[in-house]
Amino acid sequence: MSDSPSATSSLGRHLLVELFDCPAERLNDVAAVQLAMEQAAIASGATIINSTFHHFAPVGVSGVVVIQESHLALHTWPEYGFAALDVFTCGDSVDPWVAYHHLKSTLEVREGATHELRRGTPDQLSRQEIDHLTRHTKPQISEMRREAWFTERRQDLAVSLRHEGPKLFAAKGRQRVEVIRTTGFGAALVLDGEVVMTEQDGPVYHEMLVHVPLQALSHSPQRVLVLGGGDGGAAKELARYSEIEQITVVEYDPQVREAARVAFPSQAKALESDRVCWVEAEGLQWLKTAQDTFDVILVDTPAHEGAYPAGFFEALASVLAPEGVLSIQSGSPSLRQAEFARTVQEARANFPTYQVEPYLAHLPSYPTGIWSYLLLSPEGIAHPLDRQFEGDQLAYYYNKEVHRAAFALPNFVRQLIRTTK
Repeated sequence: MSDSPSATSSLGRHLLVELFDCPAERLNDVAAVQLAMEQAAIASGATIINSTFHHFAPVGVSGVVVIQESHLALHTWPEYGFAALDVFTCGDSVDPWVAYHHLKSTLEVREGATHELRRGTPDQLSRQEIDHLTRHTKPQISEMRREAWFTERRQDLAVSLRHEGPKLFAAKGRQRVEVIRTTGFGAALVLDGEVVMTEQDGPVYHEMLVHVPLQALSHSPQRVLVLGGGDGGAAKELARYSEIEQITVVEYDPQVREAARVAFPSQAKALESDRVCWVEAEGLQWLKTAQDTFDVILVDTPAHEGAYPAGFFEALASVLAPEGVLSIQSGSPSLRQAEFARTVQEARANFPTYQVEPYLAHLPSYPTGIWSYLLLSPEGIAHPLDRQFEGDQLAYYYNKEVHRAAFALPNFVRQLIRTTK
């Protein structure tokens, strides 16, 4: 191992580098790592052809900068403060050591160990004539292609979203809250490495969470409870109903609201309404001490590992007003069939006089693209009423036909429901 170049002649120079004691946040920021690698390549005199990087949830970055003279590749282990770097260059116009020193400085590496290999020693090779391979081929020089990817890994599924630029928001409190700008779905809210909302699909998710129970309610709602909802999406949709007097939003992590202020301002603004009562608390613990009852309850928080905590549905029942309704997100019925069926079973067990009816929405950025909710109603599935929205008369996704169609379930979902009865 050394920290200086050798002088042996070769076709290519290959640095194998280990970077120790690096700040974890540096090694886990895919946008910053990609930029540092590209700048290192440019500083060395290389011509960049392609740049592709992936961020893996919960931590880790892997990527490569393809240069006209070969490549720079990096993989990071933020939890160990360690990264492995390869710099391979051909010819005499690029100095791999410049790239190494530039990257070492940019990533704030405290210690680096290097080993240089000389690839293709000329005195061990014989040059061949290959004019016949190039005679009809004109060299093509294209613009640099740049890609960065966020990859969410779950037990049975990995979902990758292409994104660009630095993170719009990053904070660590009760959970790790991040917002990245994706190229296909706009801003994406990421909690502890899982994408929970995107700018494109957020309106669909919130409209189906809110308007289905509101339009199915047999009387005018006055008090609505939102468990979760710190991004403001549910509050924004609820604001369309002038008859609602109070919207109580119970959010576990205030950093979600701060992220929304940066990346989803129109949603966050809804939380500033005089009708919104903001509460920072864990949902189940707050339910156990709540004194009020609500005409509508919206559960805008995912079940942990596919299951809501013990006593959750019982606590919901204790704060639901007579003839009230609930809407609960119940995840992907395709990916988590057992968990989905268990949620339906628990809801039916704790609301024995209610109809528990699943309904679906199309959300491409969510796992499998099909997302489910449960409507709990004392009168079963009601046709949407003629209750009018305030302001915009047309929602982005929701309408009466979508309302009715959402309850048309595939056979496999019907079978899951039958097994819980």
